[in-house]
Amino acid sequence: MIDRTFAAPSTTFRNVWLLAGGLLAASGILGVVHSPLLAGPLGLAEGGLTPLVILLFGGGGMLFALGFRGVGSVTARRPLGTTAIILLVAILPFVRLFVWDAVPPSVYASGWLFLYTGIDLLVELALALVAAIAIARAGVVPEPWCRAPLWAVGVSAAAEVVRVVVGILGDGAVVDVIVGIAHILPALATASLGVIAILLVTRGRVAR
Repeated sequence: MIDRTFAAPSTTFRNVWLLAGGLLAASGILGVVHSPLLAGPLGLAEGGLTPLVILLFGGGGMLFALGFRGVGSVTARRPLGTTAIILLVAILPFVRLFVWDAVPPSVYASGWLFLYTGIDLLVELALALVAAIAIARAGVVPEPWCRAPLWAVGVSAAAEVVRVVVGILGDGAVVDVIVGIAHILPALATASLGVIAILLVTRGRVAR
């Protein structure tokens, strides 16, 4: 049992969560907008906003992980959870951005692509689970919202499984819609985490 003492947040704590939550929410919303399902109808290039989404997501995640001068960290700056968040939001997205662009076409035409993709997704899931569990146990975010990152991980993992399985087993308009929705759900989960943080710090009480 973790002893949580909740109180009105300090100005620094409030500002950290407002900014970090806003960045996460913005990254999630842009992720939805430039998803395969909506980019075309909106006249946007699919994936064209990816660098901006990565920057917003990374900035918000880093702020939540580290806080400002030790204030506002959702992991209470405990090493394992803090490191997992940094790797998840700052290192992994940039590795993907540059590494996948460098993959030669021959790899895409071979079975190795499935292995690389599987390893990539397992690393992401492992980091997300470690980070979410660390947040739930740190005692900074109040119940039941301390488990919101775990909910987001579950939604994102389920959506990824659906996207991969449906994409392999079939094609056509219905499949495209299902895959498109599966692309959107992780972005919506990210945006929801940002909104929850903003609401908690403006309306509720957080652990000091």
